[in-house]
Amino acid sequence: MTQHTWRLTRRAGTLKKVFSDQALETVWSKYVKKGLRKQIIDDLHDYNDINNLRRVEFALLQADIVNGRYTPSQGYIYTQEKSNGVCRHVLIPSVRDAVFLQAIVEFMAPDLLARQPSTNSFFSRSHSAPKTDFALAREDPIYPWFIAWKRFSKKRELVVSSHDYIAITDITNYFDSIRLDQLRNIVSSVYRNKRSQVSEVVLDLVIEAFNALTWVPDYLPRRHIGLTQVNFDAPRLFAHVYLYEIDAFLQSANKGLFLRWVDDISFPGSNKEQMKHILGQLDDLLYARGCRLNLSKTKILSAKEAHRYFQYSANAQLERLEGSRRLSPSQTIAVKKLIDRMEKERRGHWDKVCARAIRLLTNRNVHLGDGRSAKLLRENSYLRPAIFQNMVQMGYAPSQLKIIFDFLHSPAQRCDASIFLAWSVISDWTNVGLRRVSTFRHAVQRLCTPSAILRSPAYFIGSLRYTILYEDSHMLHRSCVSGLKHFGHIDFVVRQVAGALAALPPSALERQDLDQLLRKKYSNASSSILQNLALIDSEALGNNHIKGYVVPTSLRSGYGIERFLIALACARSPNCSSAQREKIGRTIKAHTAHERILHIWDREFGIAPLTPSIPIIIAAPARTSASSTAAPTPSSAAPGP
Repeated sequence: MTQHTWRLTRRAGTLKKVFSDQALETVWSKYVKKGLRKQIIDDLHDYNDINNLRRVEFALLQADIVNGRYTPSQGYIYTQEKSNGVCRHVLIPSVRDAVFLQAIVEFMAPDLLARQPSTNSFFSRSHSAPKTDFALAREDPIYPWFIAWKRFSKKRELVVSSHDYIAITDITNYFDSIRLDQLRNIVSSVYRNKRSQVSEVVLDLVIEAFNALTWVPDYLPRRHIGLTQVNFDAPRLFAHVYLYEIDAFLQSANKGLFLRWVDDISFPGSNKEQMKHILGQLDDLLYARGCRLNLSKTKILSAKEAHRYFQYSANAQLERLEGSRRLSPSQTIAVKKLIDRMEKERRGHWDKVCARAIRLLTNRNVHLGDGRSAKLLRENSYLRPAIFQNMVQMGYAPSQLKIIFDFLHSPAQRCDASIFLAWSVISDWTNVGLRRVSTFRHAVQRLCTPSAILRSPAYFIGSLRYTILYEDSHMLHRSCVSGLKHFGHIDFVVRQVAGALAALPPSALERQDLDQLLRKKYSNASSSILQNLALIDSEALGNNHIKGYVVPTSLRSGYGIERFLIALACARSPNCSSAQREKIGRTIKAHTAHERILHIWDREFGIAPLTPSIPIIIAAPARTSASSTAAPTPSSAAPGP
């Protein structure tokens, strides 16, 4: 008996159109590559393998889809704290699934957004991108979220200023409550195409993909409820469309006066009783679709109350200060007092104001303060990314490291995103320097004991970056083997270990051992990175894709550890000339101030003197301290430049 019927043959034409070579190349180059590189938890190989080998990968994906063999791959689900230890589960999809979902978005979005009942509901892309090919009614362009949110907030401020009252609400656990059967019905009724079977096959695929990607632990049966939370456009688009019925209701019930950002709903009025009636009807409509209003966040505010709730005065104060290049001492004090006042009052959007104020301090190179940083890190998960960025900007200091130490040592810390970001602060500090590195390493080693790094996959992935930069090849090998043993069932973790191979010289026994282990037991997840490392070793800068990544003509994001590891592998290639190696070195030094990265490069390819008390990890023989007379082992030796 065949696995599929004649129907699949009939659908093949549509599938070839949606997932054509051009379509897959477009979604990768415009959206997916950038989106994957902007996930909270970074990929150590920066998806460079997929970028270089994508034609083969996409051909396999296309064949699997057209021939009915496609099933979603294993992604990495991490936790992101909402409040008080309660976490949402967020998926970093495999490259195949990210490309698959984005191709469907690009195919369906023009029709879906053209049928939006009102322009008062806002849809935004998850990542910035070149000018899009589709737009909302009235020619409103589809902005990335950070621009669209500002437009939404400005429009809501105008609504507040011109009405007596405003009702605000959102939906309880919205993404987790979306029923996939209802979603399919809603999209089917909205989707407009000349051939109905086009929408059917695409809908079948995307609904089944969402169902397969949803987090379901412990062998529990799948319920066909819940939209996978992925930091890409697909969940945003379909969650947006799911509430078209709500848009239509509010358009009718309140004469088109409302605003919606995903499930964040606001509408004005002059009669509180009438507004309560609308809220009741709204909840009934949602209940029939499996959702309910969040009663704790449902409020009817007067214009004065709304002004305070949305913190318009505080935002106006920050907007004025953002226009200046520097903050005077009095302005700095005012911003810090604003943060303290917001944190003490905790009214409305106080946390958004605090995050904006912290980013302002960071952009003006002003320290938030140790006490304030430690307190806010413990008590508010929303502020953590802004605080961590301030700590990176201010640079390493023992007091800052103690804050990170206490944060990571907390047994109650379950937020994978925060754990990874905390480790990123440690590895991103650019100013540790040669004089302080021994003290720094001694302190951080207490965080990366063999038992500590196995607390969670996120903890292991975060500590791996520090280990690559500051520890010797033996410790890196031991850490990778241990990580594979405990987390090797997660493809994303295997990718990180494979990416770490570039930190070890090709002749090192530790690298050869890890390479064999990956090929023998974890080949499915590691093969593309291993192929890419072989390609880099073979072609170096002779390959245009590799050259464009290692020595780009322009670079906004700086030269991070991911790009540095690729550059290191390229420079070690026997086919990399001295002139090319010098060009790589100049590019690195022009785009990073990271003292550890520069020291590693200069030790292997430059003229920096060796400091015996500092282990040279990535590119040189592992050495003992000055007091030791033991010779380096053969496995730690690196080839000469």
